[in-house]
Amino acid sequence: MDPNNWRTQSIGGLVALGTSVTGTGCMTAILLIGAIFLGRQLDMWLGTAPWILLVLLLISIPLSLFMMVRSALSAARTAQEQYERHQRERDAEEFSDRAR
Repeated sequence: MDPNNWRTQSIGGLVALGTSVTGTGCMTAILLIGAIFLGRQLDMWLGTAPWILLVLLLISIPLSLFMMVRSALSAARTAQEQYERHQRERDAEEFSDRAR
């Protein structure tokens, strides 16, 4: 196995992890901004200020935390699978070298 290929795969894993984290951060911001906008609009329309806004914020915060945890677990699972695949390739290469 080419050592440079492994480095490229490691960098690819870090890029995938960064993309996942960045996407989750953007989704959290969008979710909170959407809750604020929708809550204010509904409160103005129904005359219930600030109750709908507060309810939507209280719903959006745990939801964004859930999304962050889910994203982190998914990224960790992907990194683990990539590490195990690398280990299998390295073990197969060592086995073929010994067989020669």
